[in-house]
Formats: sequence, structure tokens, C-alpha cells
Amino acid sequence: VSDRDYYRKILSGKDWVVSDLMESRLDGKPIFAISTGIRDQGGQLLGVVLSVVLPEGLDELFGLDRSRGGGITLGDSKGMLVYRYPHDENLDWEKRQRYVRSFAIREALEGREAVEVLPLSHFDGTSRFIASTPIRSIGWVAGAGRLYEHVMWPLYASIFGQTGLLIVVTALSLVVAFVISKTITTPINAIKNQLRAMGEGKFRLLADVGGPPEIQDFSQAFNSV
Repeated sequence: VSDRDYYRKILSGKDWVVSDLMESRLDGKPIFAISTGIRDQGGQLLGVVLSVVLPEGLDELFGLDRSRGGGITLGDSKGMLVYRYPHDENLDWEKRQRYVRSFAIREALEGREAVEVLPLSHFDGTSRFIASTPIRSIGWVAGAGRLYEHVMWPLYASIFGQTGLLIVVTALSLVVAFVISKTITTPINAIKNQLRAMGEGKFRLLADVGGPPEIQDFSQAFNSV
């Protein structure tokens, strides 16, 4: 292991190191290592304690109940996918390398939290909301995703419901406004017709025009002239 990056970091003085994902030299499986140095009181390195972890063994830690279609991911400091739950049976090195293509993952590698919509996830070809955050203590990134439709449909349903309610209220308001306007325009038109008749020399009493009190008072005053 002397050429491994994590081992060299221990030699250079680091207390403990979590490696990036790498290929096991024993069986070719994806692994990562957690290592720490053993030093004497003077700081001289006496040895290295090394634990090799198979990513699938993290299920006990990250096998959490999630919403349907939700997922959890871990990426190393180079943007290589270390772990995903639920598992992708066809997860190979090429798919692991594509993990870093995500904008949200690249942002997290730069130390910033980010959210994006993946129109075509390379895991299962679905549209997903992806959120990522840096794990600053080890330089890794953590991500979580949900199916786009599961996030957006409740919002759409709420918007459609509110829009429908707004349409109904608007329609009722227009009907009420029309009815109210008729109670005003009808007697005004009657008075207008009477005035036109007077202009033609036809004098007659104005019939009861109804409507608001002000218009009724006007019609009564008109008849008394």
C-alpha cells in the first residue's frame, strides 16, 4: 500500500485519512480505506492501522426510509460515486465516473451546496431533483434525490386547485357585477328614452323605473315637473 495516496498522507503527518474510491488489488472490487497513524510520544510514526470498506456495507448506515423514488449518494473528493442507496445492479466504473458530471456535485466539490434538476438521470433515466452538500471533514460530497414528478405534482395540484378557485370566484364576481349593473343601467336607459321623447315633443309621465333610491328619487322629481 506504500504507493496509495492515503498512506502517503499518513506518512506526511495526517492523523487519519479517508481515501477516495479505488479498485481492490485483491479482487478488483470498488473499495475505500480509512486509515490512521500510530505514533510514539515524540510523534514518530510506528505503524498504520488500515480498514478497508466495501461501499455496499454502508447499507446499515444509510438504508433509511425514503419517499418512493428517493435516493442517497456519496461521492469522493474526485467526484467518483462511492455509494448509492438503493443499489443499481448495473453500477460500473463508467457510471461511477459520470457522477461528477452533475452540476450540483461539482458545486459541492467546490464547497457549496447546490440543487439541480436532472432531466435524464444516468441511474434509471428518470427526471430527478438532486441536492448535494460538501462533507468538509473528508472532502467528500453527499447527495439526495427525488423523482421530479413526486416533487412537482403536489405543487401543480395546489396551483391548479387555487387557479380553479380563482376562476370560480372571478366568474361569480362578474355575474354579481352584471346583475348590479343591470339594476342601474335599466332605469337610466328608461330616463334617457323619456328625455329623447321629450325632445321630440312627446310629453308623458315617466313610469316607475325602479333601481337604486337615487334613481327612483330622480324619476319622481322628473314626473313632478
